[in-house]
Amino acid sequence: MRKFLTGFLYITMWILSLPPLKILYFGAWIAYVFLHYIIAYRKEIITQNLRASFPGITEKELGELSKKYHRHLSRVLVESLKAMHWSVDHMKSRIVLSNPEHLEKILKSGKNIIVLAGHTGNWEWLPALIAPYGYDVLGVYKPQTNKVFNDLTFKMRKKEGVLPIAMRETARAIRSVEGNTNPKALLLIADQIPAKPDIHFWAKFMNQETAWFTGGEKIAQKYDLPVVFMKVLRTGSGRYEGTAITISTSPKREKEGDITRMYIEELEKNIKNQTENWLWSHRRWKHRPEDLSLQTWQK
Repeated sequence: MRKFLTGFLYITMWILSLPPLKILYFGAWIAYVFLHYIIAYRKEIITQNLRASFPGITEKELGELSKKYHRHLSRVLVESLKAMHWSVDHMKSRIVLSNPEHLEKILKSGKNIIVLAGHTGNWEWLPALIAPYGYDVLGVYKPQTNKVFNDLTFKMRKKEGVLPIAMRETARAIRSVEGNTNPKALLLIADQIPAKPDIHFWAKFMNQETAWFTGGEKIAQKYDLPVVFMKVLRTGSGRYEGTAITISTSPKREKEGDITRMYIEELEKNIKNQTENWLWSHRRWKHRPEDLSLQTWQK
């Protein structure tokens, strides 16, 4: 039954995504009206997150940002749907890397790399900023509770040169590619909220004390893998630009926590550049330092 439902949903979505993106954007407009005006999708969470992140924000600015966010989310939904028909090489024309020489230089060294990113722009298109430049992409994802939707997400994200891997399999995946002649890029969208048992690091982010995953830093230091942050901005309708920013070329020399802090700093700058294009409906600040034992975290 699970395989049948996954297959049925995939075929249905594949058919729905057949029209050109321009036509699908009409569906995005309908989705926006539904999300913003009819069901007010996660309005309280969005409002709470924006108020806490920007203490001086006015009610008018808050309303405008909420509208822009729902428009952005609606576009991301149809863009991700359309990408079912696209290879990463085709997507390369829609999400352009402004400085490919940055990745090519690391590629020439023969090293695997870690690419850290956030839920900015269209995060589902991120592999197209990496795979066309000579890397096989290992896209780390957080498994969903619903097995059918988890299988569907895996099927949609898997493309030539892109292999989705569950978060718990990250270390094993890195070990399995050691010594492989084809360089790998471990793509980590690392701005989601960790589960309580996984919280060991807190840092100020968007005006709030925030819990962070540190797996990317730990893997980078263990295997001495260069770390790059991928900044992403929307440049037009169905168009994005990415910029690779070096965080560390020698992670083993970095002090504990520094790589994560540099990532947070770049991510915050990216968000403030296009505020509406981050995942404001996510319950990012669900956990607070005071809710946890002081022994479980460092700052």
